[in-house]
Amino acid sequence: EHFPEVDTLLSQAGVAAEAYVSKWFVGLCLHVLPFRALFPFYEAFLTQGSTFLFRFAMSLVQHTQAKLLACASTDASGIFAILRLDPSVVPDDDPLHDDIVAGAAKWDLTDARITELRAEEQEKLDAKMARVRAAEQQLADEESDDEIVFSDDEEDEDPEERLRRLAEAN
Repeated sequence: EHFPEVDTLLSQAGVAAEAYVSKWFVGLCLHVLPFRALFPFYEAFLTQGSTFLFRFAMSLVQHTQAKLLACASTDASGIFAILRLDPSVVPDDDPLHDDIVAGAAKWDLTDARITELRAEEQEKLDAKMARVRAAEQQLADEESDDEIVFSDDEEDEDPEERLRRLAEAN
């Protein structure tokens, strides 16, 4: 909704949010931000709660939008590097880290809005899963009873009899 061009790029590149936000949300940016930026990050997180994580995410995308849009949709690794604030792209001494953390406070996201967004995404996920289940069921319904039957599956031959038969054939 706020960054449609970035959303289009990520979709075209096949970059799913689950692949990069875990370092932000689950890891609480421990492996994303340099040490000096972690204290303001944690202070904001502890005072604002999980809402701060979403504000941080918005600020990160806002501050890296130009770099992201400079990537080709085929450069998924470059996109990931930017979204993870990889030191090869954003060195630890770059003030961008501090700007992102400070910029999070400027985003007006309420718990109610985040709840709405979660519900919208859950509806999309439910619809997608319903399509997947329908496609799986269609495949199962279309499967035939044709099987490949291997010669040793055709009958339950006594092992000694089988050895005798093979010896006679050779």
